Amino acid sequence: MRFFALSLVLVACGRTAGGGALPSDASAPDANVSVDAAWDAGTAPLIDGGSCVYPVNEPGCTQPTPRANCKDGYCRIEPGCFVTGVPECEFWWSPNLPNQVRLTLTRPFLLGETEVTRASWAAAGGLLREQKANADSEPCTDADCPVDAVSWYSMLWYANEQSKKAGLPTCYDLSTCSGTPASATDEFTCTAVVPTPADLTACRGYRLPSEAEFEYTLKAASPTTFWTGAIQRYKTDSPLPAPLDPALDKIAWYVGNSANAAGKYTLHPVGKKERNPWGPYDLFGNVEEMTAEKSRREWPANPPKDFNEFPTGKATAKGGVFLRSSPALPPGWAFWYEPTEIYVGYRQGIGFRLARTVD
Repeated sequence: MRFFALSLVLVACGRTAGGGALPSDASAPDANVSVDAAWDAGTAPLIDGGSCVYPVNEPGCTQPTPRANCKDGYCRIEPGCFVTGVPECEFWWSPNLPNQVRLTLTRPFLLGETEVTRASWAAAGGLLREQKANADSEPCTDADCPVDAVSWYSMLWYANEQSKKAGLPTCYDLSTCSGTPASATDEFTCTAVVPTPADLTACRGYRLPSEAEFEYTLKAASPTTFWTGAIQRYKTDSPLPAPLDPALDKIAWYVGNSANAAGKYTLHPVGKKERNPWGPYDLFGNVEEMTAEKSRREWPANPPKDFNEFPTGKATAKGGVFLRSSPALPPGWAFWYEPTEIYVGYRQGIGFRLARTVD
């Protein structure tokens, strides 16, 4: 049971699709990656007896101390400067992973306290199609489970609907789109989508977060992999299942803890793990979350403030998913999906939450 899921995790982390891998691209190591040599030699930078140091609050690049400030389902994130990507001392580091650059956010924003749930999706007029279980995983059908298996285009539709409901400007021109947004089927399609305005983070309506906004919140000014502590490193040839990661277990549903009583891996109702220091739940694990960011292998060397690039092809997903192992969840990792892709059966787990720029 666990062997299948962890094997799936290793394959899904490959650089390109094919050979049975998930139909996605990933900024991740090859499937046969081993623990980095620096760790094995005991030469990697360490703190707290075994973690890689993430740069935080360096001279000229600082951010406020995260504090939870949540109301009406959204948490306020105060802007600041952070370092993107993954440090070379991190477990499973690879040159394929996103590089580290300083990036400054100047606009405060709201981020959904939880992932968008099945109940919220249905209330907006989105359809919920039946998903079938298989030998190793099964869908979560509770109203408070995150909606998944919806296309990126449908997520933009949902964001616009929330803006209309709140009397806010819509952030996407969906005039070329048609069909009914639905989970488990692709019934809402677009020939082109235009952000309004072009600088999406300047829009005051509901939208998907930029990759920078999501990663900034996810890292939460922490010098360790997770805000609850360092990732538990283990030999990749260790007997399966991989050990439960105590820091990750507190905050995320992932392959180490997402199996239900029947032994099948599944999504879980939102808000059951510890909050991120900024307030949101489930930023790591449960559903992998789509952003309004184009796919890229590297951050630009000197990104402008509030950097964001709207997708014209694949879009970026962050945070990891309930079917991936702990080394595939660090905050700098990213996976990429086509805007029409949906996932059913064991390929469940692509969801989202909304953001909104505020004063």
